[in-house]
Amino acid sequence: MLRHCLATLASAFALATLALPACADDAEVIETCVTTAYSSGGDAHVCIGRVADPCLQKPENQSTHDMMACSDKETKIWDAMLNAEYQRLLNAVEGKAAEDIVKAQRQWIGLRDADCAIPYELFDGGTMSQPIGANCVLAHTANRMMQVRSWREMVQPEKD
Repeated sequence: MLRHCLATLASAFALATLALPACADDAEVIETCVTTAYSSGGDAHVCIGRVADPCLQKPENQSTHDMMACSDKETKIWDAMLNAEYQRLLNAVEGKAAEDIVKAQRQWIGLRDADCAIPYELFDGGTMSQPIGANCVLAHTANRMMQVRSWREMVQPEKD
């Protein structure tokens, strides 16, 4: 059943990807929020939802497909930021540290997928499981970006 849920989750995200592409302005909203939070010593977690939440508030985005698309639109931004931080981190280390980072990232992907498949089981694959699952992927991706960034800053601090 879990394999079916993961396949459903993957195909749901593929459909949502087609609906609302992330645009440069949306990425700027998240990146500016994160930069401001880090430079002021604040918590970048407040940046999660800066694109998805306003999208979800629009009356025209109340269908399951549209709700998933709103979350996916922001997930793409966090995922791009995560990939950039991950590459920066890998470029800043070598040897066992690099191997451990790659191993941890692969394991994180499996954990994210397993965690975000749970709503499909809890709601028996019902309609609400899809936007909840999409929001789960968004939150996990944003949190992972912040984790990877903190590791990267340990070995390669930001220059003022």
